[in-house]
Amino acid sequence: MRDRHTDAFFVVQCSRNEAGTARLGMAVSTRAAGNSVVRNRLRRLIRESFRMHRQDLPPVDVLVTARPAAAQAENRVVFESLEGLWARVRAKA
Repeated sequence: MRDRHTDAFFVVQCSRNEAGTARLGMAVSTRAAGNSVVRNRLRRLIRESFRMHRQDLPPVDVLVTARPAAAQAENRVVFESLEGLWARVRAKA
């Protein structure tokens, strides 16, 4: 299974794993997010959102790729975007 879910801020790709739990990978490029301060802020937000929803996710490997719009978005909007994407991952399970 390889699924892809997108919105204005992120692309989430997931595939089943044998680990028995969800695992996270991130790609936050300079092109998408600019300087290291912004890239690291997005990484922290992605990691925290994943931590909060991990127990609800099926055993999948998740790759979250940031889009340029995420760099200007407020933290609240980023969290809402990720919540919607986690819901889509759960629905596909």
